[in-house]
Amino acid sequence: AKKFALPFGTVLGSIGMERIFDLLTIVALMGVVLSLEQEVPAGLNKAGLVIALIACFGFMIAAMLAVRGQAVIRFASTKLGWLPAGVNAAITRQLTNIASGFESIRSPLTLVRVTANSLVQWLVMGLCLYVSLRAVAISIPPSGVALLLLAIVIGLSIPTGPGYVGSIQLAFTLALKPFGVT
Repeated sequence: AKKFALPFGTVLGSIGMERIFDLLTIVALMGVVLSLEQEVPAGLNKAGLVIALIACFGFMIAAMLAVRGQAVIRFASTKLGWLPAGVNAAITRQLTNIASGFESIRSPLTLVRVTANSLVQWLVMGLCLYVSLRAVAISIPPSGVALLLLAIVIGLSIPTGPGYVGSIQLAFTLALKPFGVT
């Protein structure tokens, strides 16, 4: 935001959009893997469904902000009318900036490109994880790799210290545990 003199909310909106696409892509890949996999650890399907619902909710909000941003902002401003005028104006201004960060998905061509890019990116990352795990003699099924990708996306999405130290290790630990990896 500082480097390109952009409003903080606009940058936050574009980062939010990227995280939503990452999560939707991983959930879609995980859904495909889980539907093809025979042996899936208990609870993984339910966890995947909950995360899919959260991702879809996030995408719906992003889509509403991208397509009907002004209507959403007017609605929010009206519902927040009980707040002091300055606070309401600040919230409305930030929502406007966040909505502008989602505008890039208005174009169908851009939407297809972003989706394809995310799909290729996460497929390659999944392959890298699989090869890396095999290199250290850890053998897990494709559902394990999909779960690991999902855990990494969630781990990278939460606020952490520099270099994501701690969140990545926790993601690996939690995702590999159902597959018997200590």
